[in-house]
Amino acid sequence: QLNELVDKALRNSPDIATAQARLKQSRASLSGAQANAMPKVSGDAAMLKLRSPDTSALGGNSGGGRGPLNLYLAGFDASWEADLFGGTRRAVEAAQAEADASQAQLADAQVQLAAEIVQAYTDLRDQQTRLALVDSSVDIENQALDLTQQRRERGVASQLQLEQVITQAENTQAQRLPLQAAIVESLDQLGLLCGLEPGELDGQLATARALPALPSAVPL
Repeated sequence: QLNELVDKALRNSPDIATAQARLKQSRASLSGAQANAMPKVSGDAAMLKLRSPDTSALGGNSGGGRGPLNLYLAGFDASWEADLFGGTRRAVEAAQAEADASQAQLADAQVQLAAEIVQAYTDLRDQQTRLALVDSSVDIENQALDLTQQRRERGVASQLQLEQVITQAENTQAQRLPLQAAIVESLDQLGLLCGLEPGELDGQLATARALPALPSAVPL
């Protein structure tokens, strides 16, 4: 049940959707930067890797730098822009860093949301358990009150004893209201984290349940 809530929250969270969109955009930018570092090919030819020849050994003028190299064959043409100053390489590195950062932001958002779900779910189950204990105590104290009233009627118990039992029963009964309010708040919080309207999870989570058991060994 807890896993279902986490999955639902990850699917519906606008923060996760925003992080996913940012990651998708950064990956697209990385793909574009990587594409700029490859030869441009048109037509129906395969990708070619071209290298500017060194003409200095043949007596040619090496010039100030290598310009675009074009290869024209039947059916296609390809060009390669020499990356003289490493601009393309730096663009790829920057795009890779941005993609890595977006991936980390997405993972961080997922972990944070899952942690909030687990905390709210744990609070809910704790509150429900405490309410069940209070209800059990109320039942026991109501029985004690009935017996004390009977004893008082027979003259076996004093009025002071009866009043003490009544006060104890009222104090225990009063503990129900804040616990019930806390349960409603936890249910609404879980619904909000899961992208649902208040009350949508009431039917699913209203019945008290034990928390999932922790694994006996945690892999390192």
